[in-house]
Amino acid sequence: MNNEAPIFYQQARVPRPLNQILKKRKKKTAPVLFQAKVILFFLGFLEAFWPHIILYSFALPFIQSTNSNESKSRPGNSFSFNWPYLFVLIIRIVNAKYLLKVYHSTRVKITVALFLSGLSCILVAFHKKDVLYAASGWLLFLIANILGDSCVLGLLKGFPPKVFVGYSSGIGAGSLIGLVYKCFIEFFGHDSYSVVFWMIPLYIVYYILFSHLLNAKLEFNKIKSLPERRIQTVEERESSVNWQFSLSLIPLILSKIGQYSFYYGLVCLFTEAIRKHLAPSVFDRFKNDSKMDYANSFAAVFFEFGFFLACFSLKLFKLTQLNLLCWIQGAFFASGIYFATFVGISAYSMTIVMFCAGFVYGLSYANTIYAILHDSWISRGEKELCLNVNAIMANAGILFSKLAFGSLKDFMSLFNL
Repeated sequence: MNNEAPIFYQQARVPRPLNQILKKRKKKTAPVLFQAKVILFFLGFLEAFWPHIILYSFALPFIQSTNSNESKSRPGNSFSFNWPYLFVLIIRIVNAKYLLKVYHSTRVKITVALFLSGLSCILVAFHKKDVLYAASGWLLFLIANILGDSCVLGLLKGFPPKVFVGYSSGIGAGSLIGLVYKCFIEFFGHDSYSVVFWMIPLYIVYYILFSHLLNAKLEFNKIKSLPERRIQTVEERESSVNWQFSLSLIPLILSKIGQYSFYYGLVCLFTEAIRKHLAPSVFDRFKNDSKMDYANSFAAVFFEFGFFLACFSLKLFKLTQLNLLCWIQGAFFASGIYFATFVGISAYSMTIVMFCAGFVYGLSYANTIYAILHDSWISRGEKELCLNVNAIMANAGILFSKLAFGSLKDFMSLFNL
């Protein structure tokens, strides 16, 4: 006799509650996301560190040293000395138009190749004292830095937005340590050739880190029960959905990120004016005081320290009203104009202003990108394009600041003001 209960009496198998499934999945993804944050920190650190060393410590001073004092002070020369910022804008547009559907791993290989080519040109420039090699290396390095940053940010759309804090913290730390190291080698002297040469291993590290980030993305997809099982499949999924830049898409993109990028672009404009024009004008008043020889560099370090704190503390300062940061930075900009033109201010007070400006700039940078990554109204295919358009608007703000203050300086020089 069969003692088994009839099938209609057997208890149906009840699926586990959804919250238990999500909790288990979250527990599995936590180590992967932590690994991604650590990798992103070091990628961001390298992205922000080596421009201070290669671009601003060696290549750019070498190029500027070849120009005569007459050409530097000639009125109407502001555009010629700001063409690199226009070049950055063009490169970002080209990247958004033609490279967003290229696999991220391929883009990183191109980035590393450009980095190494740029370094080689700079090393040859030191050996031959040739400004053409230095300018070529500077441009190649600049292109590589832009493509690397765009590639990393583009891959972030496949992770939860919270992992961006790793990258933003790395950007802040790299900017701070890079500037401190730049000041250190300028103060104590350096062998330019050796410093640049020993940067080469960092690019190998950079490529290895990005490869590990792709592996972390693959592991994350497996836990999330997505079909990808190979890196190539992950690459295809992340790149094929990307939209590419076109004029017809501008109204749609601006309708989605205009509330973020417009204010971020203004913050970049105000910040560039404070850092490169207003603060140096204030510190020029103390050039006859030997105690203030390094006041401008000291204030610049404080600016980067404020930027680092803001980027590192994104968890504490997740802001939705980004226009508030724009008005605060605008207030620092207005006070900077007042201090630089009408009334004297101590070097210590201007240093505090620089710290606050750096902190607001860091908050604007971190919160703007986090908002774009987190915004559910922006589809997966639009996110990488939106991040690139956001960077374009930021660079446009910097370029406008350079041209406006450079033209003003040229105008004043005509009348010996």
